[in-house]
Amino acid sequence: MDSKLKIAIVDDHQFIIDGLKANLSKKLYEIVAEGKNGNEAIEIINSTSVDVLIIDMNMPELNGLEAVKHLSKKYPSLKIIVLTLVDEIPIIRNMIKSGAMGYLLKSATPDEIDNAIEHVVKEKSYYSKEVTDSMFQDLIPEKKTPHHVTLTDFESKVLALVKKEHTTEEITKKLNLHTQTIENVRRNIENKINK
Repeated sequence: MDSKLKIAIVDDHQFIIDGLKANLSKKLYEIVAEGKNGNEAIEIINSTSVDVLIIDMNMPELNGLEAVKHLSKKYPSLKIIVLTLVDEIPIIRNMIKSGAMGYLLKSATPDEIDNAIEHVVKEKSYYSKEVTDSMFQDLIPEKKTPHHVTLTDFESKVLALVKKEHTTEEITKKLNLHTQTIENVRRNIENKINK
């Protein structure tokens, strides 16, 4: 990489910003701006060249969701990663639908945050394993047991790994297959479950 990736961090807690700056500065990143709320996020992106925006959900004045909706419409090439304490499925879904390519909880390690940045820069989405597991479990209606759904042996194997909280990336390595294959299988399982 010739030049450093330009990153903006928006969070209403300064210690989170400071922690991210300390960890990310060791890498090939340049922290070009920081803000405390959604309005500041919009101001930053309007006035500064930014590759990746790391943003919190719950903030004063304008929350992360509203800021993400606005920014992803106006700047479709901006890569947005949500780093938050909020793990509620409707919020996660709304964030992803609104344009966030990454969604991590604040318990994420510096390595996982690095991983998320690398993924979104390559136009790939990245969700922490807690997030993917919650989303996937949420797709299984309470009244439906796996007996009502006919899965192939391979789909059953993938579902078992998902239930053990493996990410798509981990499943890909474990089964020695392409990420797209695993994502297709997961989609098939979701479709069968939701029928």
